[in-house]
Amino acid sequence: MSTVMHLLLIRFALIVGAVVLLVIMGFTAVLILKRGGRLPEARRYAEPLLRALAEGDGRGRPVGSVRGRAGRGGARRAAARAALRYLEDASARDKRGSDG
Repeated sequence: MSTVMHLLLIRFALIVGAVVLLVIMGFTAVLILKRGGRLPEARRYAEPLLRALAEGDGRGRPVGSVRGRAGRGGARRAAARAALRYLEDASARDKRGSDG
């Protein structure tokens, strides 16, 4: 039984490590884009992709899902919607900041 628990713990550690690594890589990419002044351009490219992920394919399945597989797009859709809300809020803040 302890072997199974060790394997589960190792699996959990690998998953958490991968998530932390992805967050660090994302933060680094945003920081580099922001310092280079290309963040608005990156937003313009990312918005259609995020909209497609958030809306799905029109049949209730998330974009990129495998046919016949149970839908696991809930987290993907929630993350895409959160990113879209952030982009819309950020663009509204940018417009307010440049007006006044």
